[in-house]
Amino acid sequence: MEYYYRARKIRKHAGDNVKIAMVISNIGIVLKAPWEYTKVIPYHEALGIFKELKNDIGIAACHTNLGSVYYFTQYYDSTLYIYTTGYRRI
Repeated sequence: MEYYYRARKIRKHAGDNVKIAMVISNIGIVLKAPWEYTKVIPYHEALGIFKELKNDIGIAACHTNLGSVYYFTQYYDSTLYIYTTGYRRI
């Protein structure tokens, strides 16, 4: 995790928003692995960045990751919503 936080800081300094969003998304994935789902949801600020950049692949990945977090935290309405209203341009 330390390296992800360092990478985020470096990418922010470089102004590389695509890489910032990727790092944030990866932090969320790592936190999801030890079942720390409630910590993962805020890290999907990456979704907002990918939307601003119109990065379809990043948006789809965030929707998938966020949907699984909602599922495992038993927020089934949110799961259904994010999976059925997901980004459809891909």
